[in-house]
Amino acid sequence: MTQTQPQPQPSPMHDAPPTVPILNERHPVHGLVQQTLPKAGGFMSAEVKIHPSIPLDDVRYALTKVGAGLDHTIGEQAMALGDFSIDTDKQPFVAYLLVTDRRFVGTVAWLKGAVCNVRFSEIDEVRFKKGMLTVELKVRAGDAWHDLSFGEYQEELRNFLRPLYEQPKENREPPIRPLCAPTEEDPTGATMALAWMPVSDTRTELLLTYAREAARQGRIPVEAAQDLVARLTLAYRNLRFGRGQHQGRSMSPVSADDLSQIMVELFGQPLQHAEHPVRSLVLPSTMKSDVGAAAASSAVGLAALAVVGVGWTRRPRASVANFTFMVKDTGPFASYRLLQTGGNVGLHRKVPGFTDDVHYNLMRMEESLLLRRCVYGWNMPSLELMGADPNDVLSRLTDVVGPFDPSVLGRQG
Repeated sequence: MTQTQPQPQPSPMHDAPPTVPILNERHPVHGLVQQTLPKAGGFMSAEVKIHPSIPLDDVRYALTKVGAGLDHTIGEQAMALGDFSIDTDKQPFVAYLLVTDRRFVGTVAWLKGAVCNVRFSEIDEVRFKKGMLTVELKVRAGDAWHDLSFGEYQEELRNFLRPLYEQPKENREPPIRPLCAPTEEDPTGATMALAWMPVSDTRTELLLTYAREAARQGRIPVEAAQDLVARLTLAYRNLRFGRGQHQGRSMSPVSADDLSQIMVELFGQPLQHAEHPVRSLVLPSTMKSDVGAAAASSAVGLAALAVVGVGWTRRPRASVANFTFMVKDTGPFASYRLLQTGGNVGLHRKVPGFTDDVHYNLMRMEESLLLRRCVYGWNMPSLELMGADPNDVLSRLTDVVGPFDPSVLGRQG
């Protein structure tokens, strides 16, 4: 089957739809979801959303609650999301199923919250039993069996699995779309990154162009530009598809040092601090109320304020006094975990709403620092970087890409 590269659709970034777009060109698994999962006469149910009608906020919260995340290093996409929580439970996504274009992720309430997480390419066997009162649907990946008996939808899931399982393992998932894919014709990978954006985002487009042009003009090494392209692509995917996760850890487009500084700036000085085996900070759970106030007061005009990246659209609050933040650098991104203090249990199990808000609200500060890293490089200390003059940032950008409307750097909502 001949694959064609998707072209970005022109639309202002602040008008982007609240649903999850498709990153990759169409693959047979995308069609399978939409052809087999809907029930006769309509979608599976009012509780189940199928692309392109999946609310982005629902995907973000559902992934946070189970401690999962889409793997942005390969371009994983959400395709169907169902909430099977019982009516008497006021908490959403106690029992849910997320079908991506690469795996099943979910929790089963009657298995006491057991997590289902299985890749399509790893399925070795499918078991379906239908009795007078019960229906069983399970898949085996290696030595582990995974229960897919969600609500009344076993038949639909079976119809999806049958043609999928009949395919060779290597054909069950779309091609990998990495964070950066340089070629001889596109040495920084920026042109390909632009082509893979399903929804136009003028801020990201500007900075990808900056990385490409800065390398072409000899202002930064090609390797440094590739690193920036990967980080900018991750920031875009976090924004458009929900906070990513790789090998069990959340993904940030900034460095471990920069992310640590952001967390201290937001929540105050750590109550405890350790560097080995990885950096670990115990932070108070109350966000500082004056975050960004000084930067905002010193900014000149809305254009400069857009560079600062201050302002929270959600105010995180928690019923815990503090939490543990662990972070390390992992290639072109930082890997981090939010844990309950005093153990290795994810913070999402105790306060999923708070955890979701932290993941979400970090994006604006991350974008602000990432923009500054683009123009100042990696030698400037994180604290000094946060205090850089927004007008100088705009001047340095203009020097490379030429005149542009600074308002494209802003975020609304």
